[in-house]
Amino acid sequence: MNGLRERPDFATRMHTLHDLPLASRASYLKRRKWQLHSLLPEVIYRGTSLMLLSLLARGADPNTADEGGVTPLLYATDHRRAAMVSLLLRFGVDPNRPDHDGYTPLMHHGPTLITRRLLYSGADPHARTWGPWSYQTPLHATAGMGTCGSVRMLLQWGAEVDARDGDADTPLMAAVTGHGSPFTRLLLEHGAALHTRNSDGDTPLLLAVGRGFPEMVRFLVQQGANLQDRDAKGRDVFQCAEEGYWRPEETVAVLRHALHTG
Repeated sequence: MNGLRERPDFATRMHTLHDLPLASRASYLKRRKWQLHSLLPEVIYRGTSLMLLSLLARGADPNTADEGGVTPLLYATDHRRAAMVSLLLRFGVDPNRPDHDGYTPLMHHGPTLITRRLLYSGADPHARTWGPWSYQTPLHATAGMGTCGSVRMLLQWGAEVDARDGDADTPLMAAVTGHGSPFTRLLLEHGAALHTRNSDGDTPLLLAVGRGFPEMVRFLVQQGANLQDRDAKGRDVFQCAEEGYWRPEETVAVLRHALHTG
């Protein structure tokens, strides 16, 4: 159309590139007029570490970003490609460059190995977002959806256990709403406040009750959560449970059992 050739799809391009001798790949790319850095996200999604190394060694800029501000390092972290994360860091990628919402690679709740490599490469455990979930820290993100190893490592590197985000939620609240009992236990072991309230007036217990997480409710009560908590509307934990999102009967049963066994 209009005399233009259709661009080959990724599989065709990468199979051709992969089959070439390493020394011939750069000239092949140049001849095809493909910018090296434009292949980085696709290689991270569907390629191999050797393909990534080939592109980086021939000058692909690892600090380029797409229209959302997402860099190759963010792609690699999000897809849990630990070997590729290491390669990108060795080629001088900025471990703290955020996307357009302020999320840094450390906030993409990667596995423990990736968290370790990022921290040892200078990633900031105190960074903050500025997007829709404003002012969150890496600990908020990791406590909600990460791994216990990553949470532990962030705490060891000085992450603030009771940091508040834009809604005054703490990492403990993120762990509770993410239904992560192991994260909740770990944060409490490191001194997280159990009775604090967010900007809606909810405590960790009220959040668990309102979402209908009976196992989390049981665990928080065992840790000393206050069964006399009331929300900003004055509702007690039983009323919140009855109007909860999920499993209200089970949550009410857990609360009644806790109240009677004291």
